[in-house]
Amino acid sequence: RQKKYWYANIDIALLYLGQINNFENYKDVGKAELYINEIVDRNISVGYFLKAQLLVEINPKNNNEICENYRLAYDKGLGLAGVSLGAEYLTGKHCDKNYPKAFTIFSNLVNSSNDEIKILSSTNLAYMYLNGLGVKKDISKARQLYTYSAEKGYQPAADMLKKVE
Repeated sequence: RQKKYWYANIDIALLYLGQINNFENYKDVGKAELYINEIVDRNISVGYFLKAQLLVEINPKNNNEICENYRLAYDKGLGLAGVSLGAEYLTGKHCDKNYPKAFTIFSNLVNSSNDEIKILSSTNLAYMYLNGLGVKKDISKARQLYTYSAEKGYQPAADMLKKVE
């Protein structure tokens, strides 16, 4: 695990974070932190993503270190970390709100080749357009983005589309 199979640390960290279905009773954030730190020490993008999730577990209040770890993971190419970072900037749940940064991130990710990332980014952008958050309010653009996500089967977007209609 230490040398040849170091990437097993990712699965073990997920196990101890309680993020593997049917194995939630193995949750132990102390053990998760040990494995996550080994991944971070290798400067691997998913390590920073997991570190952010660990910090949410340990200190869920406003904590800019959460956003910094999501940013590091996103800058290293982990699109899902960008979705999380954009959501943090949009909601201000764990770090300061920053609508322009959220808009930039979601605008970049809406062109992702990963459908899940594209759907989530489209839905978040639609919300921003619908409410004029960091961008000029545009109901038509919001409807277009919600329609895309709804057609891909994302139920929250379909629900919002009904409200927009």
